[in-house]
Amino acid sequence: MKHAHARAIKTLLRFWHVEKYIPEVLHFEMPKIAKKRLPRLTAEPLQTVARACNVRDKAIVLFIADSGLRRSEVVALNWTDVDMPIGAVTVVRGNGSKPRISRIELTDLVSQKDNSLDIAIVGKGGKVRTVYVNKGGKLSGEALRKMLEKRCVQAELSKPITWHDFRRSFAGNLWGAGIDRVTI
Repeated sequence: MKHAHARAIKTLLRFWHVEKYIPEVLHFEMPKIAKKRLPRLTAEPLQTVARACNVRDKAIVLFIADSGLRRSEVVALNWTDVDMPIGAVTVVRGNGSKPRISRIELTDLVSQKDNSLDIAIVGKGGKVRTVYVNKGGKLSGEALRKMLEKRCVQAELSKPITWHDFRRSFAGNLWGAGIDRVTI
């Protein structure tokens, strides 16, 4: 807050100088802004939330933690974007509409109850379906946000997990493992 106050004072001093209330602009050193590192998710809150989930929600939570995808990328994910043999997911429209590939554990995608992938992959009329659906069809980003919020409440976490916590933790864990920023 100190920095914000100093910025406001500096702006006011410049204004006073322009309006000729003071003969010259007063200069002073701005307070340093502390570099704030946001914490990464640890295994404990992730496991706690996963235990509070049903099968589908657990698959989504583990998939997000493992892939680092954005909410919008998860809801847009189709089965044709998933390469099961190598465990790769192609994000067709990532940031800036650029495609990219993310590696995942296949157990994150498919619920343990679904032994038949044919049912999950092809919907009514043989149309390719999105990976994660609800009763009404395709999930929305807002539905995913509410689902995670609900599961955090059920897990009785002191601080709820956000979708961006997953992305930050994913990138931070890769950085900690020695992966360069360009690759991340």
